[in-house]
Amino acid sequence: MSFRSWPRVTIAANMVLVAVLIGPSCVRAETGLWEKWSAVVRGQVPHEQALAIYLGTAHDWSDMQFFLASWQALYDYDAIWPHEAPDALGIRFEANLGAAAGTEFSGARLMAGGNFLAVYHLASRETSRFVPYVEAGVGLVYTDFQRADQGLRVNFNPVAGVGLRIDSAFVTLRLHHVSNGGLDRENRGINSIVLGFGKYL
Repeated sequence: MSFRSWPRVTIAANMVLVAVLIGPSCVRAETGLWEKWSAVVRGQVPHEQALAIYLGTAHDWSDMQFFLASWQALYDYDAIWPHEAPDALGIRFEANLGAAAGTEFSGARLMAGGNFLAVYHLASRETSRFVPYVEAGVGLVYTDFQRADQGLRVNFNPVAGVGLRIDSAFVTLRLHHVSNGGLDRENRGINSIVLGFGKYL
């Protein structure tokens, strides 16, 4: 897929994700959306916290790599959205901070952002030691660099991947995209492959 088609892909992915996550809640807001989120903010909703590192390399930009340290919180889907969902479905929130380096800019440059992802477990977390999963989501990322035609330093950050949880540890392989979704006329995206390692606390 050419980078010129990514703005439409990014916008479509964002719209679908928002519709899936928020749409049913808007229809059934009387079931307690705000009460649930108030409890989330106060830390009263059961969840798992994790720390992770992500190592990425851009496959359409010469010699650009990045490192991100990540704090994460994983919730059961129906614990924070007021409608039913499969037990295997969760929502992960991530806060990421790290640096990028490459031949097209000098020195290490800051990267920071946050994502929310839908996570679907393909085995029971309660009874299985090995739990494969798929994940997809979107967020915002700030990059303290701009490649030619990138347009903005604050961009959308769609990600999708597959992973494996082994007891409290996990490993994941992701596709990682950075672009502004057409908000600026210059929208040269950055596409990367990312390997992640983490541990639930």
